[in-house]
Amino acid sequence: MKATEMTDLDLDTLLSAARKADVPPSEALRVRVMADAMAVQPRPVASHAADPGASGWLDWLSAVFGGGGALAGVSLALVGGVFIGVVQPEPVAALTNALMADAQADSVELLPDAASLWEETLND
Repeated sequence: MKATEMTDLDLDTLLSAARKADVPPSEALRVRVMADAMAVQPRPVASHAADPGASGWLDWLSAVFGGGGALAGVSLALVGGVFIGVVQPEPVAALTNALMADAQADSVELLPDAASLWEETLND
């Protein structure tokens, strides 16, 4: 065996000696690690939600709802609900009349099963 070759026992001895040595990292290493960590941290986004008069009420309202997309979705749902509730398109009115034709006012089934949508009434 050559003098430069190591056995498993030699490697175990070196690793156990390295485990026993308590070498703290240098200050330069700590500074570099902290600089790298700060470089990848997300930056906070300036919010106008605290002051509704600073940039306009619409910006404030979209910040309250979580952004312009969420505000647009809520607005669309509001307009759709008002349209269906006030205008009552003919298919919605027909469905409402079909579901509530023989129901009493105190026992309306608000979530009917799919079979009730396909039933036909026979006029004798």
